[in-house]
Amino acid sequence: MGASRSGAACLASLLLAAASLGFEHGDRALMKQDTQVALDGGGRQNLAAGYTVDVLSVKDNRVQVHFGDGAAWTDSENLLTDLQAYAYFSQMVDAHPSQASAYRGRGAAVLLRNYDELALADFDRAILLEPDHAESFILRGSVWLLKHSAAKALADAERAIRLGNRSSRCFELQIRAWLLAGDHDRALAAADRAHQFNSQSATIYVFRGAALEAAGKLDEALADYTTAVRLDPYSSTACGQRAQSLGAKGQYAKAIKECTRLLQLVPKDAVIYRTRGQARCCNREFAQAIADFDEALRLDPSLDNARTGRAYCLDAAGDADAAIEVYDSILQRTGSRAAYAGRAQCWIDKREYDKAVVDVDRAIRHGGFADANLYLLRANARLGKHEYRLALLNCDKAHELQPSAACYVARASADIGLGEYEAAVADCDKAQKLDPRFADACIARACARWSQGQLDIALTDCDDALAIDSHNADAYMVRGGVNADLGRYPKAFADLHDALRLDPNHNRALARLAWLLSTCPDPQFRDGPQAVGHAMLACESTHSKDSESLSSLAAAYAEVGKFEEAVQWQEKANALNTNERRQPWNSQLLACYKRNEPYRDPPKR
Repeated sequence: MGASRSGAACLASLLLAAASLGFEHGDRALMKQDTQVALDGGGRQNLAAGYTVDVLSVKDNRVQVHFGDGAAWTDSENLLTDLQAYAYFSQMVDAHPSQASAYRGRGAAVLLRNYDELALADFDRAILLEPDHAESFILRGSVWLLKHSAAKALADAERAIRLGNRSSRCFELQIRAWLLAGDHDRALAAADRAHQFNSQSATIYVFRGAALEAAGKLDEALADYTTAVRLDPYSSTACGQRAQSLGAKGQYAKAIKECTRLLQLVPKDAVIYRTRGQARCCNREFAQAIADFDEALRLDPSLDNARTGRAYCLDAAGDADAAIEVYDSILQRTGSRAAYAGRAQCWIDKREYDKAVVDVDRAIRHGGFADANLYLLRANARLGKHEYRLALLNCDKAHELQPSAACYVARASADIGLGEYEAAVADCDKAQKLDPRFADACIARACARWSQGQLDIALTDCDDALAIDSHNADAYMVRGGVNADLGRYPKAFADLHDALRLDPNHNRALARLAWLLSTCPDPQFRDGPQAVGHAMLACESTHSKDSESLSSLAAAYAEVGKFEEAVQWQEKANALNTNERRQPWNSQLLACYKRNEPYRDPPKR
């Protein structure tokens, strides 16, 4: 199955859905949208206009002050920006250097400007001045989350709880810290405990849903997100998480519809644009997805996971170089795990497998919880290098962290490379048991059966894959190859053209079509010039680093009588294909072209 974006390499889409496009437990945008920060704790400070301040609320990248009579200014003219709040609380710090609430207020304001260290210093000072005020620990814990320090965030959450704070925000901090640490069971236990204190909190349902989703319990997670939306229909986080959960279940159209509905209520919500972009990206609506990511970044330039989403779309649409530029710009500013992972996928698409391994290693070392998807991505890079044993080791590590259908399919790809076809079939069966709707399991099993010569059974697997996903280009590509081996050439050509209709840059379909046009034993189906054109497109899409594409180009040149070029390209193909099981076949092709003979597939039954 190789290391194309299609087939086994589509595992990268799972990575980006889970690790970079989705909910992040150190997500700055989440803090900006849904955190309400109580800064006064009952005391009141005089404002220049003669008012008194009780609470400062952080919402939508602005700071809102609630006044002494209990009313809050809600119109935009009376909302303080974060810079105005910073100036106001800085004056308070100068006038009242022993007032803890002034430091809490200034810390909240600078945190919105992404000055984490300054915020941390102010919260430390507030704790020193008022060590029994739980709110300061919650605020400082939020900074530790942004800095990906789960242990310190947990310590601050537990201190706040010991001080008697039972607010949703306190439990939220604890849940997010356990999620960041990768301990899904403790995150879920913390969410259940929070639910006991406040069963009507949309926020608690959101974070319990996140814990369930991280544990692979997608249906239960979706139920909690749905409850959160019912409790708070205007919560962009609840609605966004529900949409994202629908996307994780492959219900992209529903996710897009959910986000579109919410944007009618809150048309300037960057996170919802980002979430709709994710769903559109997974639905292969790349142009619309990029437009959504661009709008999200216009509304909130700090939303780096919208940048990673945009880069992923560029790569999936065939522009890996443009995607790498975006990832590079992110990594120049921050060591983002998601950016390293996304850039690794770009290197895989460019057949730069060693660079891909380096970037995945960096993502793994970056810290936070151990992510099964990263090991699957590294397995995919190893598959591209034909290092099947190493690929299996990475699959085993991913399975240890979180068993998944994608993990079994990656194992099956390595099994096929090692010639262990029955093991591949067994892995595909396990994948389908975990997820009966996972079309890639059927496709991988078809490849194993095809390699065993069980062509009729392979066709059935392809048909099953297309029954699950009628727009799956890989299924058409594999079925086209099987039909060709059965001598059903009109059906083979129809399948390969269907694959290219769905994905015009599908390098495997291009290479197989070129091969069939060059080597078909029935002369009425051969067309050398067309074969050269398709093979050149396949080589272009793989940066001339895919042995199958190069071998198809060699066969095409031989068909048009250009044997010198055929020898040249077959030698390059042989140098790239290090699979020992393929060496006799590669030598046979090269010898054929050196005799100035085009290659012909043997007649079929």
